[in-house]
Amino acid sequence: MKTIWLAATAFSLALANPAHAAPRHPKASPPRSTAGGLLGLQGGGSGSSLGLRSLGAPDDLGGPVHAPAPAPRFRPLADVPTSGLDPDLQAALDAARAQVATQPAQAVQRVLDLQLSPDRFTTAQREQLRAPTVELLHAAAQASRSPAQTAQALDAAWVLSGKPKDPQVGAALASYAQQLSSPAESLWVARRALEADPSNALAQSLDEKLSENRYKTLGYSLLGAAVVGTVAALVFYSLGKSADAELTGSVHSRAEADALISKRKTDGLIATVGLGLGIGGYLGGVGLITFGNPHYQPTSPANLPALPEAR
Repeated sequence: MKTIWLAATAFSLALANPAHAAPRHPKASPPRSTAGGLLGLQGGGSGSSLGLRSLGAPDDLGGPVHAPAPAPRFRPLADVPTSGLDPDLQAALDAARAQVATQPAQAVQRVLDLQLSPDRFTTAQREQLRAPTVELLHAAAQASRSPAQTAQALDAAWVLSGKPKDPQVGAALASYAQQLSSPAESLWVARRALEADPSNALAQSLDEKLSENRYKTLGYSLLGAAVVGTVAALVFYSLGKSADAELTGSVHSRAEADALISKRKTDGLIATVGLGLGIGGYLGGVGLITFGNPHYQPTSPANLPALPEAR
């Protein structure tokens, strides 16, 4: 009975003092993972172990995990290989060599394209390309049957070689200049031939013909004749006036008078012819000297120069 009373008393005390009662817990909610939330914001995934490690969050054991080091970057390609030429440049040279015998024009164009390429790798290897290109251009010039193609190939080889004195280049350019129909282009090529070989007679002749006055000698001759005619006109005009004065100043016989009259006419005729020669010779000489001078502006043909001058 005492035991029942003690239990009832304890229950009453518990109801009267809630602090001593068993704690009540609200409805539990799933814990939020900071790392998981960051992963969701970044990539839309859940807070997996890989994601936690990539963000430097603590792993399952509670220790910090650092982000992995970035992958190493590739080293840039060198402009010039350690030896020889790049495979693509070597292949282009080999293809040009294969065309020299049967298609020299295409072979020349192929190597010229390499020399004119703005690609930085090709530009950096231009010095290595120089010697085989010069050799190939000479071979193409020998195989070519066209004066224009021969001149282009030898002109390019000449420029790549530093533009030394070269009679072969001078002869090829002079021959090509002689066949050009345009005087302006012919003059340009002839002068370029003289750059390669100043002693080339054909180039000298073409240069003189197209740049100097071919009628200069004739013009000066006419001026000389004009001077002679003018002097003769003055002299015979003066003689004619003297004969006229003698005829009218004194009495002469019929025969003397007829002789003076005839002399006056002759002197007047010679003076007139001399005056005409003087006027005509002067005008003709000045015209030939002034307007006979060629006014051709040297113009390079489409295939020359084969390469820019600043090489």
